[in-house]
Amino acid sequence: MLIFVNIVGTLFGFWYYKFQLASTPLVKLVFVPDCPIYTLLFACFLVLHFMGKKSAILATVTFIGLVKYGFWTVLVISLYCEYYAASDLFLYVVLFILHIGMIAQAYVIPQISGFSKDALMIALVWFLANDVMDYFFGTAPYLPDYMYHNLLFVESTLMTIILVIYSRKSM
Repeated sequence: MLIFVNIVGTLFGFWYYKFQLASTPLVKLVFVPDCPIYTLLFACFLVLHFMGKKSAILATVTFIGLVKYGFWTVLVISLYCEYYAASDLFLYVVLFILHIGMIAQAYVIPQISGFSKDALMIALVWFLANDVMDYFFGTAPYLPDYMYHNLLFVESTLMTIILVIYSRKSM
């Protein structure tokens, strides 16, 4: 069931990002649809798990991505709640709940797979690079304004470091 739900969530996520994806240069595309990428990776992680295959890199990157971007989205919807409530309250209540689900499902990963030092280093570099791309090269999801831009950059960067440290302790 989780595989199906994550594939549907991935498709919805890419639909949600359709305008931003259409206006993003090809070389930056991989940095735009964060949540859909990690729900897709989670579905892939589960498929591989059921096939008896493991990848510490996939497990680590997926775990950190689900928690990081699930939390980021919940934070953004909370910070800009007046804007999102005025634009489409139902959609953003659903997105808020679904992103809490992203965070919760991430904790399945350490229960069935391990992390490695190499995987943690790859994840650290990847997510910090993604933060640089988001906040300095414009690949972050569209926001109503830049009021919280610096706060979100700090939160995102700290979340990467905290999750890598947490994952290290879970090895």
